[in-house]
Amino acid sequence: MQGVTTKHPDYENNLAIWTKIRDTIKGEEAIKDKGTDYLPAFVPADADRYTQYITRAYFLGVTGRTRDALTGMVFRKPPVYDMPDTMLDIIENIDGAGQSLEQIAKAACNDLISVGRYIFFVDYPMTDEGVRTLKDEKELSLQPTIICYPAESLINWKTITVGGKTMLSLAVLKEAYDTSENEFEHETDYQYRVLRLVDGFYTQAVYDENGEPIIEEFQVLAGGAPLDHIPLHICGSENNKPGISKAPLHDLAILNIAHYQTTADHRENLYIHGQLTLGISTDLDWETFKAANPSGVMVGARKGHFLGNNGAFHSVTAPESSILSKELTDLENKMIMIGARLIQRGGQTETAEAARINASAEASTLDNIVSNLSEALEAALEDCARFMKLDPEKVFFALNKEFWEGSIDYNTAMAVIQLGDASIVAKSDQRRMLRTGKIGIEEGRTDEEIDAEIGEQGI
Repeated sequence: MQGVTTKHPDYENNLAIWTKIRDTIKGEEAIKDKGTDYLPAFVPADADRYTQYITRAYFLGVTGRTRDALTGMVFRKPPVYDMPDTMLDIIENIDGAGQSLEQIAKAACNDLISVGRYIFFVDYPMTDEGVRTLKDEKELSLQPTIICYPAESLINWKTITVGGKTMLSLAVLKEAYDTSENEFEHETDYQYRVLRLVDGFYTQAVYDENGEPIIEEFQVLAGGAPLDHIPLHICGSENNKPGISKAPLHDLAILNIAHYQTTADHRENLYIHGQLTLGISTDLDWETFKAANPSGVMVGARKGHFLGNNGAFHSVTAPESSILSKELTDLENKMIMIGARLIQRGGQTETAEAARINASAEASTLDNIVSNLSEALEAALEDCARFMKLDPEKVFFALNKEFWEGSIDYNTAMAVIQLGDASIVAKSDQRRMLRTGKIGIEEGRTDEEIDAEIGEQGI
């Protein structure tokens, strides 16, 4: 009989995918530490040769660099938010562990780009003491916190439909906690935080790995009243439903590992075929040859050898295979197509407009991620407001969607100038277009206003 440690089938189906992506993001050390998980062993086994084989291979850190670049595109401008003044006190320590609202947003963005899933859990400390005012809350250090969990922590969940709306009825979070017996040890164990809807209201309990309660189930109050939903907000790359979204970097991680495997074969090939193979022909019998060359045959200009009548050296160097080299190039080009633009060949230039066109697919994915993350964090902040007895309708949060600088390309700039030369737009219209990078007349600006301004310019 399974208990609190039971894992959702979709969780088990995706765990290996998440692990692969996270390993490729960590880079060469993590990949090589996994040994044959990512670089198959020789058949028959040859431990010494395999050690050299894996040492010569190199891992190109494309997946991690791509994630960092895409997150950088989102946070090139700070997020925009609005909330009751009372809530501003908590955003610099929103998780209760010193992280600000923007910091947890960056961590979430990293994971959404990587594995396509992140979890925000809004918690509020319970106390038996009477809390009547904001002053009481501050004196007792009571404040709601948004606790962040990676995809791997939410091991199980269930949903119900209420009034046509799908909502969580169960969520099980696997948490690590410190079990060290002294200040120098680093021992951890796991507990399971179970969030439920019971008779339409939110409860919480904590269990050990044997299913024994560490904290008995209790009803959580928000603003003095029971909460009618579980304050757990699942954010996905495709949508914010409890089901698991596709991991955006999965395809890139697969190619990144294939590239690593190909470098191992390529460098093994170079090592083997770069060695000189020496052959000797002679009329001497074996015993006579050994007597004439007691130290064996040593290659070098300062060493002579007696080979007898008709004796000769023959050296062979096998040609390098070009197939592996071509495969490496093909894999790199495929990674570029998927979104790893940071490994594009040096010296290749492109206009700002070409960059936008070439990155349109990844921008579409990134745009969706940003929308979902903004929505999930806003919902989490709304729950914070409920715990603080504030109006959740006054909460707003949105991440930046202007992923590129608004610079205008040469051809568009020339078109803007020509519009002015033809007296279609005024100078102020031209300057606005050049600043924003967008062609168009400002909304509400009439033809009469434009013509009047052009007339004043003496055109």
